[in-house]
Amino acid sequence: MNLNKIQLILDKINRLHKSMSLDPENVAQIEKDLMRDYVKVLYGACLEDQTPSVARKVIKTERIDTPFEASTPVVAQRRPIERQPAPTPKRVEYIPPPVERIITPPPVARPNVEEVIAETPPPVFQPQVTAARPNGNKAIPEEYTALFHQEEGKELSHKLSSLPISDLHKAMGINERIFTINELFRGDSMAFKHTMTSLNQLGSFEEAKNYLAQNVAGEFDWANKSKVNKAKNFIRLVKRRYI
Repeated sequence: MNLNKIQLILDKINRLHKSMSLDPENVAQIEKDLMRDYVKVLYGACLEDQTPSVARKVIKTERIDTPFEASTPVVAQRRPIERQPAPTPKRVEYIPPPVERIITPPPVARPNVEEVIAETPPPVFQPQVTAARPNGNKAIPEEYTALFHQEEGKELSHKLSSLPISDLHKAMGINERIFTINELFRGDSMAFKHTMTSLNQLGSFEEAKNYLAQNVAGEFDWANKSKVNKAKNFIRLVKRRYI
């Protein structure tokens, strides 16, 4: 028995079996025929040199003196392998999933900022006056009478200080404004601003005197001796608004 030949045939059978195992449901006919041929060749290889040993055993048992004629082993002839083209794989047509249509709202036109600014009129500042305009001339309390008594001077400086002004806010410098707020309004800048806005809206000095006497002088104690001269200077400036 030629073991090397048998080993070669077994290797071919194993490789063919491995190839057929990859797709057992679609084994080609040529592979089946080739496997049968390998098995026949393997069978024939196994029968080689096997008959004489069997014959000797039979002769020894039956005591036959005639020589044993061994049968000629049948060796399968290998048919030429006809390779068939590999089956063409089935083409699966790809069907894309349906796409949901997303409806986007139309863009909203944004107004041009420059056009809006150009069309919008500028705000008009209207100061709010909480104090009501006095109706008629009311009697000024006696303790404040001295504040509104203005002596007529003949000096040039006095005449220059009596020139008319159109706006009390613009008539005062920064230092004079800070001094007036600290000395006559106890550092309350909002009360000072409100007073100046109210005085600018009055029509006469008589109305301004009544307004100051009833709403400001008593509130900030202008009758105090330390404030009388400062209050007179402020009232002289107010008077120039109505000349």
